[in-house]
Amino acid sequence: MDTMHDKDFVAEAQKIDLEINPVSGADVESLVKEVYATPPEIVAKAKAAAGRSRPQSIKHSMRTSIARFQITPDPTAARA
Repeated sequence: MDTMHDKDFVAEAQKIDLEINPVSGADVESLVKEVYATPPEIVAKAKAAAGRSRPQSIKHSMRTSIARFQITPDPTAARA
C-alpha cells in the first residue's frame, strides 16, 4: 500500500481523474478463492450469458483486468 503514499502516483491519478480504491493482498486472496469456488454450473451460465464460446484462463482474465487499470505516461505530455 506504499503506492498510495507516492506523491507522483497520486498526482498522476488525480490528473487523469482515476479513482483509486486500494485493496489489501488478503482481500484479493479471499476474492480469488471465492471465484475459484464458484460451482461449474454457475460458471457455465455466466459464460453463456457473456457469449463466450471458449473458456479463458484465469491468468488471461487477470492480465486483461490488470492491464485496464495500469497508468501509462501520456506520450504527448512534455517531459520535465
